[in-house]
Amino acid sequence: MGVQDIVTKDYMKNEQRFADAFNYYLFQGNQIVQAEKLKEADPVEFGIILDGQDNEAVQKIRDVLKIISINPAII
Repeated sequence: MGVQDIVTKDYMKNEQRFADAFNYYLFQGNQIVQAEKLKEADPVEFGIILDGQDNEAVQKIRDVLKIISINPAII
């Protein structure tokens, strides 16, 4: 992983920064995502690709993964 990736990952781990970025890009700056409601999640994802004969296990690691519940009535 490059230095730029490490810096970005550390920067986005901050809940307030994460919420601000997503509110800006997804909700035109409206404060929909609230930092105090974010929970860090395991950034490792597993999957199996089925192609009929050989099954292949795949592992992906995301930089930062957060979980949030948003009331759809406020969007």
